[in-house]
Amino acid sequence: MEDVNLGLLFSRQSSGTCSAGSLAEEATCVQESTCNGAFFPNQCGTGSECCFIRSCNISQGNGLCKNDTRDACDGLWYTGDPFDPPCPGDSSIRCCIAFANLNNGTDTDDSSDSNNSSNGLTGSQIGGIVGGVVGGVIVLAALFLIFLFGYWRKRQRNRQNADIVETVDGDRKENENGRGRFVNEVEAREVAELDGNERRELDGHGQAVYELEGGSVVDGRQR
Repeated sequence: MEDVNLGLLFSRQSSGTCSAGSLAEEATCVQESTCNGAFFPNQCGTGSECCFIRSCNISQGNGLCKNDTRDACDGLWYTGDPFDPPCPGDSSIRCCIAFANLNNGTDTDDSSDSNNSSNGLTGSQIGGIVGGVVGGVIVLAALFLIFLFGYWRKRQRNRQNADIVETVDGDRKENENGRGRFVNEVEAREVAELDGNERRELDGHGQAVYELEGGSVVDGRQR
């Protein structure tokens, strides 16, 4: 695969050199928004930006060194060997290989090397993780509130049912007591009427009944 032609990248560059930040290497001032490598703001005059162009050749393909927090990459980012990185500078300067220049021809992130994880999480990845954790906490809190509400409703229903049972039992006992009193009154009335009838029948026959201590006399005879 052919190397990147660096001469074509500075077709509209302005004069002057600049400091490429942490790269500790010389860069060139170019017209703003024309840098195809890693650019550094506030290093050149108005309308220009400090542009650092460095090609990176690794097993996955040929690309350009760019700043993964600021520059766009129409392909995949690669960190490479942390002890011998393909790009100079700090960990934010990584090798960007366009999809068309990938050796395996893939255009998915699955082709990124395992060394990407050694570079730590990017801001978007951290934001996604934090968002997921916050969302999970909100869901758990909502489920907990639903559980508490259901438990409270169940306790209320049980309490109402217990009150209904107590009311029914009390009414039944009152009804039973009322019927008992009524039966006792009827029996007492019937006994009194029976005693009165027997008394009248005895009186009709001219018989007198005397209750004496130790015995009774009926028709003049003691029994």
